[in-house]
Amino acid sequence: MKDKFIKDFSKLLDIKKNFVILSHQNPDGDAVGSIMALKYFLLQENKSVTGILPDSFPDFLSWLDEDKSIYIYNKNKKQAIELINQAEVIICADFNRLDRIGGMQQAAENSKAIKVLIDHHLRINDNFDIAYSDIRTSSTAELIYNIISSIRGKSSFDKKIAQAIYVGIMTDTGSFNYQCFNSQTFNIVADLMSYGIDGDYIFDKVYYNYSENRMKLLGYALENIQTIHNSKASYIILNKDILKKYSHKKGDTEGFVNYPLAIANLVVSVIFIESAHEIKISFRSKGDIPVNEFARDYFNGGGHKNAAGGKSFDDLETTIINFEKYVKIFLEKYI
Repeated sequence: MKDKFIKDFSKLLDIKKNFVILSHQNPDGDAVGSIMALKYFLLQENKSVTGILPDSFPDFLSWLDEDKSIYIYNKNKKQAIELINQAEVIICADFNRLDRIGGMQQAAENSKAIKVLIDHHLRINDNFDIAYSDIRTSSTAELIYNIISSIRGKSSFDKKIAQAIYVGIMTDTGSFNYQCFNSQTFNIVADLMSYGIDGDYIFDKVYYNYSENRMKLLGYALENIQTIHNSKASYIILNKDILKKYSHKKGDTEGFVNYPLAIANLVVSVIFIESAHEIKISFRSKGDIPVNEFARDYFNGGGHKNAAGGKSFDDLETTIINFEKYVKIFLEKYI
């Protein structure tokens, strides 16, 4: 897949001028880092390039986009749709279904632009003209490293590109704690460091850049971990009232779901976050427990084997009752 993609994408660089890069709702470090790395590379190629996200990204990633060049669809819908309509090439980074881009879905589906997929999640659909997808890779940012180095070589990298790719890899692996399948990821990180990026600085910007209220919300979450099924699974509930009490803002709950995995013998951790119209759910697991399958089968979601997401449109109480029932069946299958 990679060789054919490189050949096809190289042809696009030769003949197309206007590129738009899209990523998914609730954008994370891999989404933002991938957009910025691709943007800087395409600017080197003398392309017109715009990054568009469905909604805002967390404040702790804002330093990656110092010029505020990424368009946020929810804040400027008309202009975002116009940019999609004008694009010759639409790059879809870090997602593989167009329903992941919210209100931009119809415009992207109707666009006559060539649609390019760069992603590392399961289950590609057929909405894309060319695709580079590898579920064995740590992150979409790692795939972008492979693309740039294959097409233009190491001379195309600079500190900005290296920094954006590093953020994508670091955040999607939980600071290199999971989804690091092979030595290639670490070889890439070592190469990125050679372009003058500062790993300590980046870590501080992403992980040591929270508000006091966020830390108090974390304290509440840890105090209210619920363990079930002989402490093999756990869950945390953050309802609307709790979120309001601690002045919750986007990105504040990032990483909360990972903490219960430190409990001995616990293999599945889940967090439920209530919003006005749905309940956002994050799943984490250890070893060979495929929470992406659990998320897909029961909670309208998917992702990676050990890190997945989903959502529920039931009320919070019903969602928890269903979760406890479903996770018992699921754990009996794998333990």
